[in-house]
Amino acid sequence: MKKIIKSSNSAPQFLDDSINGELRNAINSSAVFYKDEKEKLNWNFLCALMDRIDSCVAFLNRFNPTSSEENFIIFITFSNMIVDGVYNMFKTLNMADPLQSDTSCFSNKGINSDATDDEFFSYLRSLSFAHPLDSNRHPKYIRSGEIQFSPFVIAGNSAYSPNIGIRVYSSIDLEGSHDMTFSFSELEKYIQKKHSLLSHATKWVQGRLESHNLEWAKRKVNRSLTPVGVLNDVLEILKSRYNEWQIYDVEAAISYLSVEITFSENDAPVQKYRDAILKSIPQLCDIVDSLDDEGFNECEFLEVLHPRPKELRQGANYQLEKIFTKLNRKADDYQFGLQQLEAFNKNLAHKYVKISSDLEVKEIHLLVNTTLYLEKTMQDRVRK
Repeated sequence: MKKIIKSSNSAPQFLDDSINGELRNAINSSAVFYKDEKEKLNWNFLCALMDRIDSCVAFLNRFNPTSSEENFIIFITFSNMIVDGVYNMFKTLNMADPLQSDTSCFSNKGINSDATDDEFFSYLRSLSFAHPLDSNRHPKYIRSGEIQFSPFVIAGNSAYSPNIGIRVYSSIDLEGSHDMTFSFSELEKYIQKKHSLLSHATKWVQGRLESHNLEWAKRKVNRSLTPVGVLNDVLEILKSRYNEWQIYDVEAAISYLSVEITFSENDAPVQKYRDAILKSIPQLCDIVDSLDDEGFNECEFLEVLHPRPKELRQGANYQLEKIFTKLNRKADDYQFGLQQLEAFNKNLAHKYVKISSDLEVKEIHLLVNTTLYLEKTMQDRVRK
């Protein structure tokens, strides 16, 4: 998903882009929002909303709207995308807009005293750029049967007109025109308030995730099974929670515990590695039962699956990368992966295990990890 666009302006921001970031972080916190059959119905909308508002906020934060008539129209256009985005957010997520009846920004500038800020901005949008020559759909500002026209907007960049607004002609008042003006600070306040409503989407996302978490917490790992059975149960739980990045590690552990060892010389060293995996499973179950994703990142299970000795010979990290990514018989560069395996075997693996290039990929990966685990264990023992 697109990263947050930061304003280059070091001065206080007109629009706070951290509001956008909080929503994006909430959405990115779980794959449930694009995997779950119900939640993913809103996924494309929320992505489009965040990307569009990110762009608008970044632009408005660095833009001078009152330097010309054209710039003022551009400012209204980008502001309108934020206002429309927030409106559709409440509509799509079926939430009530707390500012729907607000009148605090534009002080009831309509014909009727109950004109809201949203109604005034819609009127401003219409005459400034959307329908400048045929506006007739704003009853709080346009009388029955009247059509209004606007020859230009007032950018507020002259001593004659320090305020901003629109010049208005009428199909009823044929003798002249009038200016609908207001201070730029009133418009700024309105856009800021509308943008701040994005936080309601963040709360909605957090609420949906909390609801899923409550349901997920009911499902506990069945620890009475065999070790591989326990891991398979963990795997099913993680799949139901859409924990994709954790699923890969559990599948690897199942493979390492299940794959048949071809050379009996490897039985003893591999068993040491497998024992380390077995020892880490109870902690993994605790983490899964408590929905502790942060704990997963630091658990012993993950350290065992990704053992990294403190010191490795030069080129070993490159060899490992190719072994784990290129050793796929469908890959065009499979032979290159075997060459890197041979180099790793010669430099380190031969000290612990016997690896042949004709082994199955799963067994090769197990033996490589066994090598790394035993090397790390040896180095840790030396340091102590």
